[in-house]
Amino acid sequence: MLEGNKGGINSVSWAPSICPTNNVQNLINVKEDNSSNGNLAPIRFVTGGCDNNINLWTINNNYNDDISKGKLSKETLGSHDDWVRDVAWLNFPGYTNDIIASAGEDERVYLWTKNKDKTWEKKLLNEFGTPVWRVSWSQCGSYLAVTAGDNCTYLYKVDNLI
Repeated sequence: MLEGNKGGINSVSWAPSICPTNNVQNLINVKEDNSSNGNLAPIRFVTGGCDNNINLWTINNNYNDDISKGKLSKETLGSHDDWVRDVAWLNFPGYTNDIIASAGEDERVYLWTKNKDKTWEKKLLNEFGTPVWRVSWSQCGSYLAVTAGDNCTYLYKVDNLI
């Protein structure tokens, strides 16, 4: 059991199992021992909660070990001005950066991109004028779907986001 966001956690999303790369050969070069020349990422997930924060969790252990034996670390990426209703990690390994979308009661959707210097950059995607309920990436990572309190679903093409 993890206590991460004061007041409760509203959403959780898993990270890709492979580190982002622009080298397709690295994506398919997995060895018998489940290693891929350092491209397998640690077990990571992101949560969003009632304390307005986005928290990134990392469990550092060998993939063959029991997850409960791993070392857990938490990093707070930043916050919204009100509850974080949803988070979605772009789970497509073809991108060169980790990207997380977050939706908030504060009527905003943010994109969080991990830079080469390992810091996270927050970018406002849109302010909707109504609470935003959910964010979801397409299977191939090309689109982000956003649902809001105005009974609409909005689609954003990734080329326009990153």
